[in-house]
Amino acid sequence: MKQDNEQLLRDYIGILWRQKIWIVIPTVAGILVSIFLALYLPKIYRSTTLILVEAQKVPEEYVKSAVSGTVEGRLSTIQQQILSRSLLQKIIDRFDLYQREQKGTAVEEIIERMRGNIEVKTVGTRNNIDAFSISYEGKDPETVMKVTNELASLFIEENLKIREQLVEGTSEFLDNELNSLKTVLEEQENKIGEFKRAYMGELPQQLEPNLRALDRFQADLQSIQLAKKMAEDRKLMVEKTIEIMKRQMAGVNGPGAQQDLTPGTTFSPLMVKLAQKRELLANLQMEYKESYPDIIMLKREIQEIENQIGLTESGDSLDGEKSGKAIELTPGYLADLQKQLRDAEIELRGLRNREKAIEKQIKVYEHRVENVPAREQILLTLVRDYD
Repeated sequence: MKQDNEQLLRDYIGILWRQKIWIVIPTVAGILVSIFLALYLPKIYRSTTLILVEAQKVPEEYVKSAVSGTVEGRLSTIQQQILSRSLLQKIIDRFDLYQREQKGTAVEEIIERMRGNIEVKTVGTRNNIDAFSISYEGKDPETVMKVTNELASLFIEENLKIREQLVEGTSEFLDNELNSLKTVLEEQENKIGEFKRAYMGELPQQLEPNLRALDRFQADLQSIQLAKKMAEDRKLMVEKTIEIMKRQMAGVNGPGAQQDLTPGTTFSPLMVKLAQKRELLANLQMEYKESYPDIIMLKREIQEIENQIGLTESGDSLDGEKSGKAIELTPGYLADLQKQLRDAEIELRGLRNREKAIEKQIKVYEHRVENVPAREQILLTLVRDYD
């Protein structure tokens, strides 16, 4: 095995030696060509800078970003702005680029050549760009580096300008919207205020106070009506007493006697009271049926008075005492009755005035309560628009 391997190696060496010319010549030629190219071909340098893309530090759940659009869209816009003719022309003039090519070559061709020497690449996934690189090719390494830095600075400046414009535009839009909404809100507040002032007392929140006031006025009206009825009864009693006294005096003085009371005349108070009750019963019977409660009560009272009169005439009263003291008819007693009559009339006038005033107030509050549903509907519309 060892001898066979040595023989195989000698065979290979022999083959290479016999073909040495075809091996040496291409190798030497390749080295010479490489040396020539390295010495005489122009040197091209490439400078690359990497710019990181930082995301918003505060989560958008807390602070919404004012810059809309994707990073790719903004990069495309920035790239088009930087590779525009005006900016590239400024860079060419600043760093004296393409001096040889400028002789006899159109400006557009030079700018197009520079665009070809600039390359922009993104780093990251399609949905999430982490960074982007800017590269520039040229013959002078220092100039290439400076141009690359200038392009990177322009990229950053243009990005800041775009963001600033977006933020300013958003801020201006929000300011305009805020002012517009402020005007609308103030108008709506004025409408609500004017509505409340115009219909004060008929607002939904005033329904319960209105109902309580209405109940109070109705209770007062019932009390006044009861007091008025009692005053009318007293007035009627006094009038009937005076009339009965005059009739009795007419009978005492004889036919054709004057209706005035004669001083010193006496009469039974039970008889006067009985006459008053009978007069009142007659008046009620003209208006109501016999089953009317007041008629039944008056009949009972008349029966009791008649019983008292019967006992008085026999010398005893219901409680075992002697008969009641007779009232002496004097001008002073008549004046007292007339004063009672005037007081009753004054009291009645006051009660009637209070009754009218309370009835007027009741109508006002009833009107307010009736209007609450309509006012509530309008107010709900105004408040809904305000909200």
